[in-house]
Amino acid sequence: MVQSAGLTVLYRRRVSAATGDDIEVYLAERSRELSFLGGYFVFPGGRIDVGDKDLPARVSAERSPEERKIRSGTLRELFEETGILVTDPPVTACDHAVVEAARATRVELLERGATGEPLRRFLKDHSLALDLERLRPLTRLVTPRFSRRRFDSVFHLLECDQEPEIIRGELVSGQWLTPAAALSAWRRRDLRIAAPGIALLEELAALPLEDAARELGRLSPEFESSGRYVSIAPGYDLVPLETPPLCPNVPTNTMFVGADRFVVVDCGACRQAEKEHLVAALRRRLAAGGTCEAVVLTHHHPDHVGGLQEVLDAFQLPVWAHSITGELIQRRLDRTLDDGSLIELGASPDGRTGWTLQALFTPGHAAGHLALFDERYRSLIAGDLVSTLMSMYVGSPGGNLNDYFSSLERVLKLDVETLYPSHGMPTLDAKALLRKTLEHRYERLEQVAAALSSTPCDVATLAAEIYGGVSRRLSELAIRATRAALKHLASLGRAREVETDSFVVD
Repeated sequence: MVQSAGLTVLYRRRVSAATGDDIEVYLAERSRELSFLGGYFVFPGGRIDVGDKDLPARVSAERSPEERKIRSGTLRELFEETGILVTDPPVTACDHAVVEAARATRVELLERGATGEPLRRFLKDHSLALDLERLRPLTRLVTPRFSRRRFDSVFHLLECDQEPEIIRGELVSGQWLTPAAALSAWRRRDLRIAAPGIALLEELAALPLEDAARELGRLSPEFESSGRYVSIAPGYDLVPLETPPLCPNVPTNTMFVGADRFVVVDCGACRQAEKEHLVAALRRRLAAGGTCEAVVLTHHHPDHVGGLQEVLDAFQLPVWAHSITGELIQRRLDRTLDDGSLIELGASPDGRTGWTLQALFTPGHAAGHLALFDERYRSLIAGDLVSTLMSMYVGSPGGNLNDYFSSLERVLKLDVETLYPSHGMPTLDAKALLRKTLEHRYERLEQVAAALSSTPCDVATLAAEIYGGVSRRLSELAIRATRAALKHLASLGRAREVETDSFVVD
């Protein structure tokens, strides 16, 4: 489900001897405890509530009811998060009683969540209306499908003459920065800034405000088929692509990793439109600067190599992968990556040289599976080792639970903070995800073991019992996953195959 959201790019003018008239924008830090974008700096804002349409407001008759609701919700969220109240007539510091009532209203709003009733009551009691015409539409962006939580976000510009005040809760701090300074801090990894903010800041840093606003207004709201990539972290750009037979809300991430030198990790596009999107995104990344060294494949599955030929035809890049992957896709590799092989990336976005990715042989999900470890930034490009959207498939033939458990245990010992899966958003708590994946796998294994008896039972029957209700399209995957679990139990001496695909407890 995609929810509506309204965000405000607060800005104020500053006069710099070096640059002349310039702007600063306000970024707020979300609590690390939050499951969605915890620890990231964002532009203030949040979800639009159905009650926002009833807030007293001054608005042009030309505005549609939906636009009025979005603008009202945007100003409500701005008030909740920063204390900035945009009303007609304006509330001044001299209006002490109104200021105190506004503060009490804000506290009540924060305690009650999204409902705007306290604000509606406050505005009516003091004969005020939200001044919706102060907001200037900037751009609209829809969260790509690689996130569990998706928002159709409308960004507005608002010139600010008040100082924001953060009440600790969902937000923990905030600061004014020029767009260039914010990007510089982001590249040094001093600030984590959410990906939509990076897209806006790059335009605001490169162009005067009016020109940047025009360019941002031209952006396609939908990421899919846009030819854009998501700058998720310095040197880490994602291109989530629909990859049938996976469903649309489980896209596969192609990644561009590096700065002056970078590699493409996987090429998962399957449909023609997605292939064109991937090629356009890579052209855009090359136009931004840097040399593409190669395409690196984590493994051979179609949702990771479906667009490989189109990328090679367009850019004549070498292909690097594990030798088993080369055999499975029947392609001569330009470089074989073994366990421990280093991929040289040169300088990282903060300017330091000697940036590398280390290939880790992590079979289990696939026989030739590789993960890539970035020791400098404590990051792991995990491929299909784990996912933040779903439980990763390990089926037989093709997969092996013995190897999978060993691979998970191995990477759990690494000093990894951020994990980039091929399916889903990155996580800043890599070890928690790895532990959760192990726990789930062991629980599923025990479920299979409990279904066994001394009477032989075939794999398909066990799969129907354990994965009851799966669609016909997924039934074969359920059978393969059950077979892999049974073979693992057999390797532990807890099950025995009495004939092909028929097992008993041992």
